[in-house]
Amino acid sequence: MLPQEQEVIDHMKVIGVPAVAIGEAHFIAVLGSAFPSRDFGLGEYGEYGTVSIVFPAFVDAPHDIRVCAAPNNQGRLVYVDRQMTSSVNSEPWVYLVSSRYFVTTPDERAVSVLQRGLGVTRAPC
Repeated sequence: MLPQEQEVIDHMKVIGVPAVAIGEAHFIAVLGSAFPSRDFGLGEYGEYGTVSIVFPAFVDAPHDIRVCAAPNNQGRLVYVDRQMTSSVNSEPWVYLVSSRYFVTTPDERAVSVLQRGLGVTRAPC
């Protein structure tokens, strides 16, 4: 278990939403390098769906992470400090960021609990 996994589980538990780590996330290199990542199921019965969380190693220094629509709205482009790091073709994912987490979820129901539990906000463009 990654130390960050327990941190996520603990934060979500504080707001009354169980989180269970279920494996390595598929967005592992979305920020330009391979960082530790995990998929989590949220809610006692999975009512908040599945989320992918990347734990970037550069949390000691703030970075500008943005997710923007690709040309012709064909997916999303991810930028770290104005450098494009990846192109993501998954729609309609929601992207959330903080100084400690890069979170993706296809489930809009998860957004408010993640904002409360982890302090993430929607990624700007």
